[in-house]
Amino acid sequence: MDRAMSWSGRTVCLLGFLAFASACGEKVDGQIAIELILPCSPSQSDLTGDVELYCIAVEDRYGQEIDSSCSHEIATVELRAAETSTPVFVVVRGLAGDMPVFQGRSAPVSLVSGEEATVAVPVCTVGHFSVVAGDMGGCQPLPVPLWGHTATVFPSGHVLTVGTAYEGADPARAALLLDPYTQRATGLSTPDAVMRSGHAAALLEDGRLLAIGGLTRLGSPADKMAMLRGAEPMIHAYDIAQDYAGQLSFEFIAMAEARPRPSAEVFFGQDVLVASGQRLGPELFRGGEEASGMVEVTGDPFGTAGTPSVFALDEDSGLVIGGAADRLGSLVVDEDDRQANYADLGASLPSWDRPSGFALEDGRVAVIGSGQDASRISIVVIDTDGLVEEIETPSDFPRAGHASTRLPDGRIFVTGGSGGGGSGYETWLVDPVRGRCDPGPEMHAARGLHTAGLLPDGRVVVIGGRDPGAMPGDGPGEASYSVEMIAF
Repeated sequence: MDRAMSWSGRTVCLLGFLAFASACGEKVDGQIAIELILPCSPSQSDLTGDVELYCIAVEDRYGQEIDSSCSHEIATVELRAAETSTPVFVVVRGLAGDMPVFQGRSAPVSLVSGEEATVAVPVCTVGHFSVVAGDMGGCQPLPVPLWGHTATVFPSGHVLTVGTAYEGADPARAALLLDPYTQRATGLSTPDAVMRSGHAAALLEDGRLLAIGGLTRLGSPADKMAMLRGAEPMIHAYDIAQDYAGQLSFEFIAMAEARPRPSAEVFFGQDVLVASGQRLGPELFRGGEEASGMVEVTGDPFGTAGTPSVFALDEDSGLVIGGAADRLGSLVVDEDDRQANYADLGASLPSWDRPSGFALEDGRVAVIGSGQDASRISIVVIDTDGLVEEIETPSDFPRAGHASTRLPDGRIFVTGGSGGGGSGYETWLVDPVRGRCDPGPEMHAARGLHTAGLLPDGRVVVIGGRDPGAMPGDGPGEASYSVEMIAF
């Protein structure tokens, strides 16, 4: 685990002080210096040029503000707060009037009487993209170009990427661990067989991570799952003293079938239903015994050329969408007997290939289509009875290669992609409640086959990808070495 690089270009050594007192509240006997970690683009001057007010706040783990203080000068922000018995979060914001320009949230920190410390707060632009890795703005690039990879966000905020479609990548470095607080990316030593692309990833409730199927670096369908062990600490709150990368290792589990483009969904917290095209039935990985076997499905919806997606609605049931035209149905999984019951809901839908789905608070599912047939319908909202409501999309909305992430306010953020006439820089904000799809801020790089995820502090991280306009003989390109972040 010896290969690391720094994401960030520069830091502000000191924003201000968070001073805290003992329980009596009279004597200040502890102090935390707040260090801002800035992106490498925009520059510090561009980031702070419009800021009129700098604010520090202390929040509990639920995001409730305990205390706050603001100043017009970055060097004079100071906040006095009482000692706390549980960890809190330091939040920093730069405001132009009432509008946030940038914001950042620290890892959990304890306000302990008699101690002095420095806490790092990575900040991100609000409503616009910041670059934190790449060949622009003084950044350092990722150690390997990424596209066709998976990126899994853990509850600690760590992001683990597996694989890449880049043929020149070192197969012994098939995974990266990205730390959102120290701003470092660590290349993990891996067995060669971990390297793959076009695969699926599934995170189990105990921290095990499966990289399932895909294409090997030789171009053949992978017939093994790569299982990550040692990630249990990452399903808890971030601990700056923890050596996360040093505990990680991979093992392999045989699959019932080799699957070049699978989809995967977790049931019962530790079991994974794996589906694919090629007219293959699904298989079920059972986490208790760490073995995978074929599933007998009543009313089989999986005998299709394209890959359907399965979206869990609770621990044993979900929806099956895509793989063939008009394919939408409910699925109930029996863990003990490796059986499942499928009931078609009779909807009219395109033959999507691995669409993305997001459960809404009202019980419905918003689906972002993928595949050439997404030109007919790109976004729908589906209720449990199979009633489909289409959301109209702009003409340049992508058909394939895009990435979708659900935001804390319920909207879905769609980035990059190809096939709709766009350039790959575009993003869209989908509001499934209001039935709207509106253009979002452009990225710094054109991206397709990238990944996007929501960090626990509310930042969206976009990793890698390839310019959708690139030709087969072109090199990896700018996007594949870069990471962008945005807050809303």
